[in-house]
Amino acid sequence: EGNESGFVHRDVKPGNIMLTPGGSMKLMDFGVARLDDAPSGTQAGELRGTIAYMAPEQASGQDTTAAADQFAAALIVLEMLTGDPAWGDLRGSGILARVVAGDVSEGLQKVSVDDPLRPVLERMLARAPKDRFGTAADAARALRMLRATRATPPALPDFVREELVWFQDNGGGTAPVPSWSGSEGSAG
Repeated sequence: EGNESGFVHRDVKPGNIMLTPGGSMKLMDFGVARLDDAPSGTQAGELRGTIAYMAPEQASGQDTTAAADQFAAALIVLEMLTGDPAWGDLRGSGILARVVAGDVSEGLQKVSVDDPLRPVLERMLARAPKDRFGTAADAARALRMLRATRATPPALPDFVREELVWFQDNGGGTAPVPSWSGSEGSAG
């Protein structure tokens, strides 16, 4: 259930993903990260991370493994694919209730049942960590295999296109992947 680094980031979200000058993405801000086999360091009832990108077990205050980071990564992929936050127009406690319930149906309904990406996202977004991919590498491998089989990539949502234009106009320096300001509902 872990990843190869042995860390659980616990706050994977668009604002913590940076683009390098070469165009690759790097995960940043390890402020609430912990070793996969270390105690969580959180008090009972305390949430650490960003509610809109939490896995159900994390939002419920249970111990989190790297499977929680996989859940968050799938939410980001879902947003990139649909151009909308996975939780729609919900905010704060509305998002938290959906996260705890593991109900991602609103976001997933925007992905065609015929899209080969849908079963990969459904697995990454499984409510129970044991039902997700065994490792982040397994999930990444499934996503790469799909990318290799697509004849043409899907059209980029406007917000991604705008970010790429900004990136190019500013000398290709490090730029954050766009986040949904106001809809993330940070905790901790």
